[in-house]
Amino acid sequence: MTKQAAMTPDQFKEWMAAMGYRQSDAAEALGLSLDTIKSISSGRRVAGLTVALSCNALYHRLEPWGHKDGAANTTETSSR
Repeated sequence: MTKQAAMTPDQFKEWMAAMGYRQSDAAEALGLSLDTIKSISSGRRVAGLTVALSCNALYHRLEPWGHKDGAANTTETSSR
């Protein structure tokens, strides 16, 4: 089974440009190695859903789950 890309190499490069990131900046922001970023940018490696969602979260300047304000900080459970 082949893993489906959630983000094409062109979309990934577009995200880096929108963020003003070089490949090394993207690696640091996403917690990935520079080699992984280069592989995603060139299409040798798939940018899966986790990378795509992380890019979106960084673009929208979202805090990690459980930080700052919001329901994620509570210990109560939600009935969603």
